[in-house]
Amino acid sequence: MILKDQIVINSDVSSYVIEFIESLENISNVVVFTQEQILKSNTPLLQKIKSKISVDILILDDGENSKQISKAMFSIEKLIDLGSDRNTLLISFGGGAVSDHVGFIASIFKRGIRYINIPTTLVGMIDASIGGKTAININNIKNQVGTFYHPSKIFIDSNFLDRMPIAILNDGLGEMFKYAILSGNKMIDSFKMYLRTKDIGMLNSMVHDCCNIKASIVDQDEKDQDIRKILNLGHTFGHAIESESKNKISHGVAVINGILMAAFLSWKMNYLEDSEFRYITDIGELLISNKYQIINVDKYVNIMLDDKKNINREIGIIVIKSIGDVKLHYFTFDEIASITEEYNEYISH
Repeated sequence: MILKDQIVINSDVSSYVIEFIESLENISNVVVFTQEQILKSNTPLLQKIKSKISVDILILDDGENSKQISKAMFSIEKLIDLGSDRNTLLISFGGGAVSDHVGFIASIFKRGIRYINIPTTLVGMIDASIGGKTAININNIKNQVGTFYHPSKIFIDSNFLDRMPIAILNDGLGEMFKYAILSGNKMIDSFKMYLRTKDIGMLNSMVHDCCNIKASIVDQDEKDQDIRKILNLGHTFGHAIESESKNKISHGVAVINGILMAAFLSWKMNYLEDSEFRYITDIGELLISNKYQIINVDKYVNIMLDDKKNINREIGIIVIKSIGDVKLHYFTFDEIASITEEYNEYISH
């Protein structure tokens, strides 16, 4: 599989979507899954598709509320009501929660049907829609049940960037921050420059870069057994922040905080030099004005014990050896609790 060949990036993808759907054989029906707010703000693209393709539209709950097992089963019941079969095509039209939901039900309905992703958020464009990970949450813990199931195609419309709400755009910058650290000095310098200038051309260029980075890593390690784990930089800390805050802290903001915690841990372990730690911290402060302080350290670390990267009750964290060089390291409960207490104290000054 060459994943980057599955990704189409253009300023108006409607014609590409229509052409792709019309090229498929034996499509019985097309069902679009989206959310109310996304539907209101991105109607023109969907209207162009509907003018050529007959579709049904199903509305999901907003945000992480759509990633519940009961919601997934409800969507499957709706597909059955629509007479869907193994030749049904699903379209995910939205952000990461929508693509997680749609990918998951596509992977289990009739033992697997085709779907495509049209991400409308920055998180969706550069991360959630790419790589075939699907998931739902269990007991407020992120992504506990899921599958590896790739979309047939991913259509990224760069026009969305121009009219994306600031909060949604900023949320995606958390994932872009991750890619900038993984990629090395050139991209992280460009990322910092973008944060200062807000140049849309730079943002478009970095969207391409992020997609290429993720596609390359997934092509090497589709099932998350080796190098793909580095894409979890900031996510072990971040997912636990989302859970502790009961999703009041958005995914992107949680990831930014998680990256800053991972950088602090790496610095305390004498991996990350002072200058690079300060550089990462400076970028973090351009992204968020207030760092998240862990409310209940024991409860927080207990949430982290449910992370998928863990082995033998040790917590797997991606640590930063230097910008452009990271590795997976395992820690005990007490070690993470101790560093979390230190971090709380560090950011309170």
